[in-house]
Amino acid sequence: MITLRNVLCWFAAFCLTLPAIALADDDEFNHLLPDQAIVQLSRGVDPNAFASEHNATVLRALSGPNIALLGLDSERDDDEELRALLDDDDVLWGEQYFTDQAPEARPRYFFTSTDGLPQIVDAPALPEGLEFTPASACSTGASVIVAVLDTGVDISHPALADNVLPNGINMLDATYDVRDDGDNHDDDNDGQVDEMVGHGTHVAGSILQIAPDAMILPVKVLSSDGSGDTFSVMAGIIYAVEQGAQVINLSLGSTHDSRAIQGAVDFATNRDVIVVAAAGNGDRENPVEYPAAFSGVISVASTTANADKAEYSNYHETVDISAPGNNLASSFPEGRYTTASGTSMSVPLVTGAAALILERQPDLQSDQVAELLKTSSGPLSLSNPIVDGKLGAGELNIDSLLSCSL
Repeated sequence: MITLRNVLCWFAAFCLTLPAIALADDDEFNHLLPDQAIVQLSRGVDPNAFASEHNATVLRALSGPNIALLGLDSERDDDEELRALLDDDDVLWGEQYFTDQAPEARPRYFFTSTDGLPQIVDAPALPEGLEFTPASACSTGASVIVAVLDTGVDISHPALADNVLPNGINMLDATYDVRDDGDNHDDDNDGQVDEMVGHGTHVAGSILQIAPDAMILPVKVLSSDGSGDTFSVMAGIIYAVEQGAQVINLSLGSTHDSRAIQGAVDFATNRDVIVVAAAGNGDRENPVEYPAAFSGVISVASTTANADKAEYSNYHETVDISAPGNNLASSFPEGRYTTASGTSMSVPLVTGAAALILERQPDLQSDQVAELLKTSSGPLSLSNPIVDGKLGAGELNIDSLLSCSL
């Protein structure tokens, strides 16, 4: 019998244990999960034996890199317990445990309507200001595998069904259930229930509007409230790479500079997997959002139809490129379409463009793809000089990017 654990060991060359965990209940940018820490142990060290020595419990573990999420002794001070762990010679590194979110989970709604409900439209439509003429495109992203780490995907949606791969995974509860639906529970204790349902489906549909023949690998790492955690995102990135993803879409982030997620990003980029992430929706320069601010990640900010900074978009010198992010109409669960705005909506446009490049030039390295995206970008029209140089090389220009004579 092939169980979830067997399949993960088989395909990903590591075994994965993922019991469910509680999500944080505060509404700050960083969501610290108390009494928990994540550590990488030296090769050959047994996580359970190590945990027992420290009066801790193994909550989840990746056996390949030997990374463990530990529940700490609740009777001891968290900082004291973490220091004790880090002082152990068997620990390569360790850190406190934080959650991640879709940027639109702050301020929670990603819909463009004022009441926070889906603004249903008849059909998908790319945002105004995007320089892309699908009818004349010489690439469709054929056979390029794009992993969408998000709230899941409606695999039966008519705009997605033919493009969704069967080996998607749910990292939150260790199943293959990647449905983008609600659980009728206020997971993040913010007084709202299932406010981020459809986020992943919308992102996946946006990618396919750019690269209609790309293949979507759904990796569920965010709840229906838009919250996730360090371990799930880390494991999701590694899983996507091992499953052959060539581009990874991360419309999520945290202000926590996580060693665990940085390691997963390095694992991807060292294998020339392109990682694209949202700069965030805080209309601020600092604190920056990770993983977008990590080296090797293509960080994406949002622009208006007039190539100005979108009101909500973060800006920083780590941003690589901008793309329109307002009123993008894309797929939504139950076969519907809705409009949405945010840096999460800009990211899949860049992700789709990367897929177009890879179809035509599959041997390009990830940094070469990033450079093509930047050098082909169009000029910005900034009304506020404070953001000059902090929205990347320019605005995504797919028409300029595609060299159809090649």
